[in-house]
Amino acid sequence: MSKFVTWSGIVHATLRSSFPKLKLGQARELLAASLGHNSYASLREHDLQALESSAIHVLPSHAGVLRRAYELGLALTDDQWWVVQRALTRGEVSLFSSLGGNAVMPNAARRVFEDTSHPLFHQIARAIGMQDGQWAHRTVTLAPEGSRADELTILVYGEVRAFSETACLATPVIGEVTFPRVGRQLYGAGHLVRATQNGQPYPYEPIDEGDVYGP
Repeated sequence: MSKFVTWSGIVHATLRSSFPKLKLGQARELLAASLGHNSYASLREHDLQALESSAIHVLPSHAGVLRRAYELGLALTDDQWWVVQRALTRGEVSLFSSLGGNAVMPNAARRVFEDTSHPLFHQIARAIGMQDGQWAHRTVTLAPEGSRADELTILVYGEVRAFSETACLATPVIGEVTFPRVGRQLYGAGHLVRATQNGQPYPYEPIDEGDVYGP
């Protein structure tokens, strides 16, 4: 079953308690509006294929939904749509897409930074000893999510950790993570395209994970 069909069913089922006469077609219109389109026909023509294939991150438009609901004669409130969005963002529902609000893309950039093997990270670690992973601390979005740029760029400020027999050192780095725009409210998978050292190494306290088998 496609993402759009699944999500439309969830929108319909969630709103039926407040709007008993709500039709499935109206639920599809609301979902299409949340994806940046004035109608389901527009979504189907322009973004439906991307939603089903290359879209990894989905940023619903709250304002678009409320505007479309008004046009359909539905007195939908902000709180009612948030209930719908919470239903849509459950892991088993989102079908491997990250669907949510403004924190979605910065959090996705952090995960890309921490999960990517970059040559600079290895170079820094080798100069110290053994690599102990990289950690993201904060992000800066270079263009707002609502812009129409072909890609979204987020800077991730973090550190590369490494240790030797005598020291545990963290080296500050900045990573540039980009996400291709594949639809009006849709982004594809992120990539760490650039990383630079941003300061001198400093000591850190290693995390003691203890005995994985228990005491």
